[in-house]
Amino acid sequence: MEISKVFNNNCVATIIDGVEYVITGSGIGFQMKAGDVLDENKIEKKFSFMDDTINEFEKLLNNIPLDYFESTRAIVEYAFHKYNITLNDGINITLTDHISYAVLRAREGIQMPSLFRDELKMFYPEEYEIADWGLKFLNKKYDVELPIDEIGYIAVHVVNSRDGNQSHQAQNMIFFLKEVIEIISEDLDVVIDKDSRDYTRLTTHLKYLAYRVFGESQSLDSGGNEVAQLVSSKLSKYNNCVAKIASFILQRFDYHLSLDERMYLSIHIYQIMQSSARV
Repeated sequence: MEISKVFNNNCVATIIDGVEYVITGSGIGFQMKAGDVLDENKIEKKFSFMDDTINEFEKLLNNIPLDYFESTRAIVEYAFHKYNITLNDGINITLTDHISYAVLRAREGIQMPSLFRDELKMFYPEEYEIADWGLKFLNKKYDVELPIDEIGYIAVHVVNSRDGNQSHQAQNMIFFLKEVIEIISEDLDVVIDKDSRDYTRLTTHLKYLAYRVFGESQSLDSGGNEVAQLVSSKLSKYNNCVAKIASFILQRFDYHLSLDERMYLSIHIYQIMQSSARV
């Protein structure tokens, strides 16, 4: 392999099968120049970049230590080995930049606002656990105490970088969940126990409803309108709440809830209310 670019003493680039890779290793770029043969025995890490984002990498590398990129790679590798989750190359830029500022903020005592950590844990348990591991890893590596809310920020980067995640809907998904839960809480004047199994069932249902709303799966409408209407009549006290949720989804996402979808919402709301009454 030939070196195509030297970034610094410990980081170079090479082209493999038409794809440009960044190679890191102690002294791998020392006194080297483009066209020299790469010492493969010094390779420690290898990663590629999407399109021409390697230019963004070079700019970022001029401002922050290479070590932060290696931290991102550690999180990426953990995701793959623990959950077989492949993250696309864009995370090499976005998460690295975030980590560098997160460590700086921690050392300067600057706090960031919370980012839906509970909702992320519910909707994306694997990504959340990866971010939780990442937080502990960064705290130990940089001898800092990153706030626990950093898990939310790291988790969003992981979600949005998953291969096959074409729509990057993490923020919309979290917004969707929070808004629907708030509608239920306010309309029915109930404090929902987020540790209850009924809450878990509700949020699981809302996750798959969100997939349909965002066009990632087919609409749920079996044509069994008689059953849906019967359930609706039995749980009529929740019809107004369901109507408000349907109105929010229509106005915000231009999606009409089917009778079946309204029926299942009514059932889950009923279970939430029964659970609340038992507390």
